[in-house]
Amino acid sequence: MYWFGQSLAAVAVLLGIALVRSWVRSKWPKVHEGHLDLTLLVLLICGVSISAFIRSGELKKAAELQHTVSGLRDYSMIARLNPRGLTGTVGLGLKESSPVSRALEGAWLERDGKMSVLCDESSLKKFRRVASSWPRFPWSHYALAVCLRTREDGTWRTHAERAIEIFEVTTLLGRHHQSHNRGLEKLRGYLGTP
Repeated sequence: MYWFGQSLAAVAVLLGIALVRSWVRSKWPKVHEGHLDLTLLVLLICGVSISAFIRSGELKKAAELQHTVSGLRDYSMIARLNPRGLTGTVGLGLKESSPVSRALEGAWLERDGKMSVLCDESSLKKFRRVASSWPRFPWSHYALAVCLRTREDGTWRTHAERAIEIFEVTTLLGRHHQSHNRGLEKLRGYLGTP
C-alpha cells in the first residue's frame, strides 16, 4: 500500500511539473528552458526535503508513542510496586502478598517508614533470584547495585544501569509508586548522570 501511494504521488508531481512548465511558458515565453527546468528542479528538491523532514518527525512521534504503549503494557503493574514488591493499597486488616514479595521476604529492612537494603548473603541470593525470575522488577537490580557497590564489586554498574533503564519507564507512568523516583535519583547519583 505504501508503494502504491508513493507511485501516485510521483505521478502527481510529474503532472504538476508539466502543468507548471506549460503555464510559465504561456505567460513568459522568453524564459529560457534551462532556467525554467533548474527552477522546477530546485522547487522539487525543496518539496521532497520538506516532506522527508515532516515524515521523520512523524516517525519519531510514532516511535515515542510506541515506547509509551510498550511501557504501559510491560511496566504498568511493576510501576505500582514498592521495593518489597507490594502496592501498599490493601485495606485495613488485610495482608498484601505477591510472588515477588514472598521471594524477597526478609531482604529489606523498614525503619521509621524508610526502606533499606540488607546486603547479607541470604538477601543477595534473594535479589539475584528475583532479578532472574522477574527481570522487569527494578528493585532487585537496585538492591544488587547498592550492595555490590558497597562491596566494591564492579558488577554493580550493570545492575544500576538496568534499574535506571526500568525506572526511566516506570516513572513516566501516571500511577507509579513514588519510591521509583527516589530509586532513580539515587542510582543516577551513584553513576554521576543527570
